[in-house]
Amino acid sequence: MPPYYSPLEALLKARKYREEVVCREMMEQADLFLIEKTQLEESIEAAKSAAEQLSMCQKNGGLPAELQSHYTFIQYHEKKIKQQQEKVALRSEALEKKREELKEVVQERQIVEKIETRKKEAFLEEIKKKENLLLDEVASRQEWRKRHWSSLRGDKEP
Repeated sequence: MPPYYSPLEALLKARKYREEVVCREMMEQADLFLIEKTQLEESIEAAKSAAEQLSMCQKNGGLPAELQSHYTFIQYHEKKIKQQQEKVALRSEALEKKREELKEVVQERQIVEKIETRKKEAFLEEIKKKENLLLDEVASRQEWRKRHWSSLRGDKEP
């Protein structure tokens, strides 16, 4: 039986490689997303802490300059939180795009694999048909020889 040669092998390797690349890119996007989200959470915690300090300062009758300093610090963190929320939204969007791209690349690879499987099955079926025809031919020739030699020797047919 001749070995099976896959005409789609190179394409399948390319699809698998592309899938690995996109998967790595998606993981990088996920890491960047987590970094941005962590920074957002840290900014929120810092703003809460600053608000608590302002509240304590107000209760204790803090100086106006001290109150202003806390208030300015809170405003800074509010601005930073908004900027960080925008960054998180952008990273989330980029991550979702990579997920979709990976999904498409996986589907493309699976399609090539299905086509490859069908081609291999068709090849094996064709080989099986050829082998059966060959076996039928051999059996037919053996039967013919048996009859031919029997008739030459004068044997009677059973």
